[in-house]
Amino acid sequence: MSKRFIGVETRYKIKDNLNISKPILLLRSKKSFYLNGAYNLIQSFEIKNNLHEYFNFSNDIILSEVKKAYSFFIKKKCFSILAIGGGSVIDMAKAIKFYANYFNTPNKNFFIKENKLANKIPIIAVPTTAGTGSEETHFATVYYKKKKYSFSHKDLRPEVSIVDPYFLKTVPKKIFATTGFDAFSQAIESYWSRGSTSRSRMYSRKAINLIEKNLLDACLKKSSSSSLKMSIASNLSGRAINISKTTAPHSLSYGINQILGFPHGHAVALTLGKFFKINKKKITQRSDKIKFVNLLKLLNVKNESEAENKWYRLMKLCGLNTNFVSLGLRNKAIIEKILKKVNAERLNNHPVKLEGNDLRHLFLD
Repeated sequence: MSKRFIGVETRYKIKDNLNISKPILLLRSKKSFYLNGAYNLIQSFEIKNNLHEYFNFSNDIILSEVKKAYSFFIKKKCFSILAIGGGSVIDMAKAIKFYANYFNTPNKNFFIKENKLANKIPIIAVPTTAGTGSEETHFATVYYKKKKYSFSHKDLRPEVSIVDPYFLKTVPKKIFATTGFDAFSQAIESYWSRGSTSRSRMYSRKAINLIEKNLLDACLKKSSSSSLKMSIASNLSGRAINISKTTAPHSLSYGINQILGFPHGHAVALTLGKFFKINKKKITQRSDKIKFVNLLKLLNVKNESEAENKWYRLMKLCGLNTNFVSLGLRNKAIIEKILKKVNAERLNNHPVKLEGNDLRHLFLD
């Protein structure tokens, strides 16, 4: 059973949950670790001798980087991992844990494993952004030969998650916006996904309600109240997709991110607004129709057109570009490249069946 600490000053729970008698791998970001107060906090614990820092990896983690990080973990004889940072930092912790069990299959088959993890490296995840919810999920993504792979295992969910809005104070506005829209997208996609359950929709409802009321204030003013609520919402969105997984907007985002270089949350949000009309038009199942109506109510809109307009208006207010022409998303050659990188698993989890032309028209209409 995972332990969870959410709220103001929960950061002090980090030391309480570390086994400081054994070597610890500290995974961290390169720069923000020193800006957001994490460095000073860790220094105050006075456990430097048993703490081995590692930060030599990309935001989009490559499998070869996982191998190097695992080698460092072994070299320092580490027992556990403390991951302090954004989604990529926490994903690296999961990747090391996964690789520790399957390092004899360093190819794409590495990502397809079902048996129980024998090497249960304890992970303490401390997110320093409000967006990915990675501290609550049992999956992560890694690139291998320029292709993005998702891997999952029930034992990869961090043993301890510590969510403190303290770390959000120095997050730049644009990053707050992109990570906030990642959480918003996750909550919405989870709600309408084929894999949703009553429990996942409960998490989604709570997340959507908090984000809808606090995202703009958190981006523009970063008040203590809105930052706390966005931290909670991000965690809830992670708990939601941990059950349901994501859908078409996330499936398309991988190509947008890789080809055009947009941050993940921005890449997801760019297409999500278009799916309100697509879903409304193509939904046939009564249960999906009910979910869609309830989702509109959660967003405080009357219909799918209002939902789309509200979505892109909020993106603009938060400082995110929504102009498909200026972003290159009307370019037919780029669209085809994006479609070739679609994640089939995420696409199949979408509530309606989508054909290639549905996705092309999404960019061109």
